[in-house]
Amino acid sequence: MGRKLTSVYTALFRGMSSGLAGHDLYRFVTESCDAFSHKRLCRAALLAMLDPRTTDREALKGVYMLATDRKLRAAS
Repeated sequence: MGRKLTSVYTALFRGMSSGLAGHDLYRFVTESCDAFSHKRLCRAALLAMLDPRTTDREALKGVYMLATDRKLRAAS
């Protein structure tokens, strides 16, 4: 995992751990990372879903919705 992806993943994980989801989580990640891009966010979201430390169902649901929403917006 590259340095930029790691920084996005770390910010995403910190936001999830503090209970953020949806647009609040997106805003937290964009403000926390200098190297933010939608592609990195989608990759970091997939990594967060695979992480065994992530056990909260609602957090996983929020990250999944965030990743799919951003991916669909980038495609259109």
